[in-house]
Amino acid sequence: MQYLVAAIDDPAREQIDDIAGEIVAVTGKKALARTRRPHIVLQAAERYAEGIFAALDRIAAATQPFDVMAGRIGVFRAQTDVVAIEVIRSPQLDRLHDDLWRATTPLADRRKDVYAPATWAPHVAIATGELSDDEIALVQTLLARRPPVERIAVTNVCLVPHDRAYEWRRFDFVARSLRS
Repeated sequence: MQYLVAAIDDPAREQIDDIAGEIVAVTGKKALARTRRPHIVLQAAERYAEGIFAALDRIAAATQPFDVMAGRIGVFRAQTDVVAIEVIRSPQLDRLHDDLWRATTPLADRRKDVYAPATWAPHVAIATGELSDDEIALVQTLLARRPPVERIAVTNVCLVPHDRAYEWRRFDFVARSLRS
């Protein structure tokens, strides 16, 4: 599986790393998978065709960095439990997502429709793994006591070549505001 994501930079990245460490500490579960590189998934496909780098470069060149508001941090129970920060959709984020969707869909082999504009629920995963009800209660208590992540800068789009990839191909946004 390949992913198109917005990698999260400091200071939000550092806050997310701190939260992940605190979750591991409070639960005592060192086996929880902490997000190595916090990100927002924008699209996923089995594979992207040749031309993906050019498409991402065009999007990055036409996009100005912007901030999004972070919402609640919660625990989502699914096949594996996920502690994640909700990302509040904004006109800028939706425009980026729509532009990306239109430009890259023709290049996507077996695209995952859960990331389609109508069904996309943007979030930043912090940690994943099995959590008992008691551990979830500990995590919720921890999250209620700590200052929230309020804003997340969206400054790039990256191609993640596979699930365990350490190297991502990053395209930084470079468009300037008309007011600059």
